[in-house]
Amino acid sequence: MSFMNKDNQTISLWRALAESARELVSGDFATEQAAGQRFDTAMDAVQNAENLPEMPRIVCLCGSTRQKAEFLETQREETWAGRIVLSVGSFAHADNGGDAEVVFPPGVKEKLDELHKRKIDLADEVLVIQGFNGYCGPSTLSEIKYALRTSKQIRLKYPERGINGMTGDKAFLKLTEPEPA
Repeated sequence: MSFMNKDNQTISLWRALAESARELVSGDFATEQAAGQRFDTAMDAVQNAENLPEMPRIVCLCGSTRQKAEFLETQREETWAGRIVLSVGSFAHADNGGDAEVVFPPGVKEKLDELHKRKIDLADEVLVIQGFNGYCGPSTLSEIKYALRTSKQIRLKYPERGINGMTGDKAFLKLTEPEPA
């Protein structure tokens, strides 16, 4: 929840409370009166927080960007199911001819991979969109391993496909094994 401060800037509920508390002791009556009103409004919001609707689950989609149509279909399905969807920012592989290898400028691929892991951090669960026969490439496998390490719930869009030929718990156990040296 956010409020407007004295300069008509949007600020968070907690920042509004802190600003109001500081202004309440400013020594200027008009400032203190306005701060008191904002403080009362913010406190009412805190006290009524239990009446807010439950936060929808946040799902982060993972998979190959070659599967643009699958991503868009899954994004629609998850949104219609009432979930907040975090997805990839671009479909570089699909937009570059499907199977063609994409050449990113230096450092961009690494930044995109790291950015997607931050999306996983924000999510309640990860939904993996596997390719035909359960294919998951190196980036997707890295995201699944990261999700496992951070104790995120993982759901497979196509459980019957497994992950790279492995199905059920065996797939996830294999992904938790240490990398060979």
